[in-house]
Amino acid sequence: MSIVQRAGHTEDGSHTVPEPRPRAILISARLRKDAKGAVKAAIDMLGVAASVTQSVPYIGVISAILAELLKIQDEVNTFKSECHALLAIVLLIKTVVDRVQEQCVASGKGADELPAGLIEPFEDLEQCIVKVLEVLHACTNTSSRLSSRIRLYLNRTELLANVRQCRIDMQTALDLFNARLHILNTFAIRDQCKKLEGQDLKLDMLLERRKARSSTSNMHPYHLKLEIQVALLEREPPKSRDAQLPPAPSVFHGRIREVQHIVDVILHKAPARIGILGPGGIGKTAISLSALHHVEVDALYGRRRFFLSCEAIYTAESLVQGLLNLFTIDYLDGPQGAGSPLDVLLSHMRTTLDGTLLCLDNLETPWDADTHAIETLLSNITALPHVALLITTRGASRPRGVSWTQPFLPQVEPLTSESALAVWDAICETHDDFSLKLVRAVDHVPLAVTILAHLAESESSHALWTRWEQEQTELLRIHGPTHRLSNVDISVQLSLNSPRLRGDKELLEFFGVLCILPQGMLESRISTFVGAYKDQLPNMRRSITLLKQCSLAYPSRDGYLRVLSPVRHYVQTYHPVSSKLFLRASEMYRAWVDCEFSDFGTRSSYAREKLQPELSNISAVLRRSLRDEACHVDSTLRAILNFSRLSQILFVFDAPILSEAIDCARRNVLLQSEANLLLEKGKTHFFQFQRDDALSVLLEARPLYQRLQDKAGEAECLQATGDVLRLLDRIREAISTFQLALSLFVEIGYRRGQASTLTRLGELQVRSGLLDEAEHSLRSALQLYSNETGVRLGEANAMRHLGGLYVRLGRVDDAENALRSALRLYDAINATLGRANTWLIMAKWYLQLERFREAESAAQHALDIYLDIGGRIGEAHVLNCVGRLYTRTNRLAEAERTLQSALALYQALGNRLEEVNVMNLLGFVYRRLGRWEEADTILRSSADICQRDAFVLALGTSHRYLGLLQRDRGFLTEAKASFEQALRHYENGHHPESVARALRDLSSFDALDRDDSLGASLVDFPDISLSDPETASIRVEHPLPAAQFLVSRDVFHSAE
Repeated sequence: MSIVQRAGHTEDGSHTVPEPRPRAILISARLRKDAKGAVKAAIDMLGVAASVTQSVPYIGVISAILAELLKIQDEVNTFKSECHALLAIVLLIKTVVDRVQEQCVASGKGADELPAGLIEPFEDLEQCIVKVLEVLHACTNTSSRLSSRIRLYLNRTELLANVRQCRIDMQTALDLFNARLHILNTFAIRDQCKKLEGQDLKLDMLLERRKARSSTSNMHPYHLKLEIQVALLEREPPKSRDAQLPPAPSVFHGRIREVQHIVDVILHKAPARIGILGPGGIGKTAISLSALHHVEVDALYGRRRFFLSCEAIYTAESLVQGLLNLFTIDYLDGPQGAGSPLDVLLSHMRTTLDGTLLCLDNLETPWDADTHAIETLLSNITALPHVALLITTRGASRPRGVSWTQPFLPQVEPLTSESALAVWDAICETHDDFSLKLVRAVDHVPLAVTILAHLAESESSHALWTRWEQEQTELLRIHGPTHRLSNVDISVQLSLNSPRLRGDKELLEFFGVLCILPQGMLESRISTFVGAYKDQLPNMRRSITLLKQCSLAYPSRDGYLRVLSPVRHYVQTYHPVSSKLFLRASEMYRAWVDCEFSDFGTRSSYAREKLQPELSNISAVLRRSLRDEACHVDSTLRAILNFSRLSQILFVFDAPILSEAIDCARRNVLLQSEANLLLEKGKTHFFQFQRDDALSVLLEARPLYQRLQDKAGEAECLQATGDVLRLLDRIREAISTFQLALSLFVEIGYRRGQASTLTRLGELQVRSGLLDEAEHSLRSALQLYSNETGVRLGEANAMRHLGGLYVRLGRVDDAENALRSALRLYDAINATLGRANTWLIMAKWYLQLERFREAESAAQHALDIYLDIGGRIGEAHVLNCVGRLYTRTNRLAEAERTLQSALALYQALGNRLEEVNVMNLLGFVYRRLGRWEEADTILRSSADICQRDAFVLALGTSHRYLGLLQRDRGFLTEAKASFEQALRHYENGHHPESVARALRDLSSFDALDRDDSLGASLVDFPDISLSDPETASIRVEHPLPAAQFLVSRDVFHSAE
């Protein structure tokens, strides 16, 4: 009896058709209005589901809705991996729903209402579907409006939490379905069993008859014993003792899809023949046991589930003996005429093991050692139609001679980060950042994660991370007997010692080469490696095939031949690549980075196409080259310098490798290399807003250039130092330093250096109000660039700053033409950061002109680019600008949320100056919202920071906004004192516009009383800074001797 045969009939067996019971499925009006595509189709189908009887047509509607949900996967553009994990569970639920529908149709009772036990799971599923639709719709946001994009940006944390909660809810729904199906099927099986009770008497009579016959016949006692055993087993299924079926794993996460695949094949494609493939430690045994203990598999096979570990079995004969022991067949008691052990085994399985599920774990051990005989044995076993077979094996292939059930279960992959942490939490309760670093370091391999988590029970994850950096796979073992499940090294060693690999010296040598590449070998470059190693490793492609077959290497979805981290570290420790073979790899990677380019566009394209796919590989090979005596030191240091410069185009900054290279240059007394590397490291710190570190390193470099009498290097050092001082808002020092650099560039006749320095001077002169001098500097720079080739980036930067100058001068048409010319130049050379910075300047300018729609559009362009390139400081600047826009348009609630997000970003990046600017603006917003205490608190906090860090202009703004707040609250004496302090700070900062504003406040103050209308006339909107995104307000000077400054050759996206 199926699950649907228990409902829908009267006492006399006649059929009843239940009346439809409309149910309310609550969907928000906003979702109904905004939904498109698959989301809209699913919502429409939910309306149909709510109006029909919960029977077979209803199940079909639910299945169709789930199918529409799966289509949304292609439309998701936010949190893609998390949404795909959610939809993986949706797919599993659809499989269960389809199974229920199939049972209903097969029973011939398709019009019956569902059994009561399934109504609740389906109604819960309806509510889960609504939540999933809402979340997925948010993750497919395609609105072009800035407010929608900003809202999505600000709600990322909440949205991610909602996606994960939906995943948990859907998993709960899946578990409820499986549990209810198990209960219903159990009752159905019980009903069937009652019908068979009458057969017991017949079996008893058969036994008595056989005993009587044995007393009057010449039947051999052994054959009589077998016949009686058959009768007994027909009467009662064989028991699978605990030793034969180990318990399901107690900690098991992230394998829902694999287990459900196995269960579906076992239940619906009998007799199942399933192979679980993958590398050692990936969790194949755990998956097999979880499937064996699944409630539906248990209900179907009960005590006829058998499990045999083949870990200590090396021949087909041993496997046969292991199976005889598993089925408690005492072959030794039989006579010679009873046949071979294989004959006895097959006879027993053929006659007594009706409806049996057999799992052979670690089958690769005997299969590799006795291939043909094992395949023949499996072929004989799978010829029995009533025996289902499940195997686990290391590798990527299945034994021949067996018709394995399709679709095949894909090779088992490492856990997701979320599932790996769930394993960790199940053992240790909680995790921290070091736990995350550890699970990532071992590539989320379950065995390694489990061992690390158990170690973390007795020592901190921080301490474990320190040990991992020193011990690596030596750490991955736990107390107790040495075993593949307690020691990762043993697990890897078993794979390397398999008969297919044992003694293959060339394969092991290639494996050593492959394991020096942390990202793996780019498949598109395998031919390059084959050519480079044609003499040393002539059979490289054969080695690759074998490593794949043994699951020691695997092709990743993003196009690499990869090795899991624990395996890679094991090989590096116990089978390191030879110096000769490594030298060839080092020469290849050094050649890829040791190249010159005539212009930024070509250099940028090369970096993105050739270097970006292998950044980690290049870094690892160059680091190792520093330590390998066979590698030429000068060539390696030059390659590291070029690699750093090219990486900066990709917004990748590797200061540690520069530190190692500097130490190497010092050991070998290579002054020129040391100076150039120090300069490069200073630039790297500058790009990461590590300003103090940048100045410290640059102070070391300039004396080296002077000692070498390298004026070009010294000039670039001065230019780089000016950039750092500009970032620190030490404007006067920066101008002086740029002027020193300019004089050196003029002396040596280096026109590009002159042009890039004049551009920097012009930008600072604009900020200092020296507008005539700024125009002269910027026009001179453009003139110099016009006479040079391959310097379009420098020309674009100069044009951008000229546009900013025209903005200050109020020359609207000239400003727009210059800024759009800069955008065209940036587009032509694909200089994304320059393009984003220009859009941001335009957004601020449009905001100043109260052209709010154009300001929104420009801000959106900038935000899209910053998000695409991972420019977090740019993201913060855009949020800052948008917060000001919302303040100007009186959207104060949105302004508050946006500015709080900008503040959090600035704090995370350590940008104290912009932090206080946003704090001031938040104080302004709180005051406008009437939240006076909050406004007072944040403005005083900002003033304290400004006082400590000597941000004079921002300090003036803090006092000015405090004055406005105090005036609104009627504290007129305090307000006047605050305005006076603001004036003094603005005067000290030499900012005429701010001085004029403060004077206007004071001149109007005497006429001010508590009249709200008069007070409103003095409410200024917050200031809008048009300076470059890298900097903000003016700061009090802290003089540093200009003679100690230095700089870099290619200031990042600034000039050439």
